[in-house]
Amino acid sequence: MAKNPKKSKKIVILTIFQILIVLSLVFYFGYKQLIKRTDISIPNPSKILSPTPKKTDKKLNWEDIKKTVMENHTASGIKQGMIAIPEMNILLPAYNNTFSDEESIGGLKAGGGFLGLDSNNKPADKGWVPGDDSGRKHIYFAAHAFDKTFGTMTDSGANAGLTDMQTDQTTVAPFLDPSTYESNGKITNTKPIGKKVYLADEYGIYVYKIIYQQAVNDQLKGINPLIETKDQELTLQSSMFPKEAYSANNPKNLNFRIDTRAKLIKSYSWDKAPQSILFYFDLNIQKTNARASWFNPGEEEGTN
Repeated sequence: MAKNPKKSKKIVILTIFQILIVLSLVFYFGYKQLIKRTDISIPNPSKILSPTPKKTDKKLNWEDIKKTVMENHTASGIKQGMIAIPEMNILLPAYNNTFSDEESIGGLKAGGGFLGLDSNNKPADKGWVPGDDSGRKHIYFAAHAFDKTFGTMTDSGANAGLTDMQTDQTTVAPFLDPSTYESNGKITNTKPIGKKVYLADEYGIYVYKIIYQQAVNDQLKGINPLIETKDQELTLQSSMFPKEAYSANNPKNLNFRIDTRAKLIKSYSWDKAPQSILFYFDLNIQKTNARASWFNPGEEEGTN
């Protein structure tokens, strides 16, 4: 008897369909077993494409941060804290004996220093601690700046200290009139204006905002670094360039500096400081910029 071609076709289709079902089941259960195995990982596209972890992703211990901030890296100096200006890549230690030429006991060669200490190298009346409303309110911090136009300047010193407090080192403008060397008073449109400054000491972390810059002469002679001010303020003092500012070409023959004034906007005890601010003082991550290889070579306190 001849086979029914229509019936044979149906059998073939049914067989193919059954095979497909069996293959699907095999694949399904095989895949489930695959992803259950602990020795095989299936990449997660969302993790592969995830952005760089934020700086606050790492939980920082404030006690560890404080310890490294206050750790002494000199032979006999006294560590007083650190200054950070993150937007300008500035992170400097502060020691006593600010104007000493002996790096082993602190001073500018070790990074920078607060001014206004008593004979025992201690804060005269806790005046430089900005969180203390009962004390004086004006704090001075001094650090070196370096001439970027100097012929032998190396990369390691190009941004050392407070060098970047002066945007253009080829002219004394806008701080002074280049023809008369008369002060132009308070300048409020330079690059540092509006930047935040973070001061860390044994008591906590204090946040300032830079409000103006101005030229001052002959360093700090005749100026009381702990002078009372209406608001709690911080002054960062650094050198001014070009070199003519220190030569006979200067009609006033004065030694000019740049004062960068900042106003306190917030303060934290160490245990209350936000993670985002502790991050600025994490010396396991951050680089300090206290050294110029041709002037004060030595080991930086950060990762560099």
